[in-house]
Amino acid sequence: MKSVRLLIVSDNHFLRYGWVCFVNKIQPELISRTGKICDVTTFKSPDCLSKKFISSGVDYCILIERALTKKFSWQNFLSKNKSMDSRVFIINDARSVPKLRNDSMPFKPSLEMIRNLIIKAMINDDYSLENEIARVINQLNKTESLLLTLLIEGKSVSDIAAALKVQSKTIYYMRSKLLKTFGVSHLNELIRKNNHLDLVDCLKSNCTENS
Repeated sequence: MKSVRLLIVSDNHFLRYGWVCFVNKIQPELISRTGKICDVTTFKSPDCLSKKFISSGVDYCILIERALTKKFSWQNFLSKNKSMDSRVFIINDARSVPKLRNDSMPFKPSLEMIRNLIIKAMINDDYSLENEIARVINQLNKTESLLLTLLIEGKSVSDIAAALKVQSKTIYYMRSKLLKTFGVSHLNELIRKNNHLDLVDCLKSNCTENS
C-alpha cells in the first residue's frame, strides 16, 4: 500500500506527540478515504531534515513551527529541495502574529481542519486554508452566521439574545459551540482569527453567492 510521509518539525515535545497520536487515531479513516498510509515522522529541528528522507515516488507533507522557519537550515533545506513534491504548512505557535502567510495554520486549529489538511495532502490534491474556512462557514446556519457576526462586532450576550429573541443561556451555549467549530477556546481568539482570515468578509461573500 502506498504511503504519504508527514514530516512534523517542532521543538515542542507535546506538540509532536499530539500530532503523532492524532494521526494514529485517524489512520483507519485515512486508509479508507485515500487508500494510503500516513507515515508520520517528527523532528526537533529543521537541522535534522536531510535528502535521505526525500525519495522519488513518495508524497510528502511538511508541518513546521513558525519560529523554526526562520532558521538558516530550513531555508537551506528548501533551496536544495525545490522540486520536492510536498506541501508545507506553518504551525502557528503564537496567539497573535501580524501578516501571517496564507499557508499558516491558525493558532489552535480545530481537529476537523487538521483532519482535512492531512486527507487533502494524502490525496495529493490542492489544499487551501482559506478554502477550509470557507467550507466551515458554508456549514453554518442563518442563526449561527448572525451570531458569528455579532460576536466579532463586540456585541454583548444580552444584546445578541435580544437580537435573536432567545434567552442569554441559549447564547452562551451557541457561542461555546461556535468557538469549538472554529477551533478556539475564547472569544478573543475568535476575534484574532477573524483579523487573520477575515471570517466576516468570507461570511458575507458566501451569503452573496447563495442569494
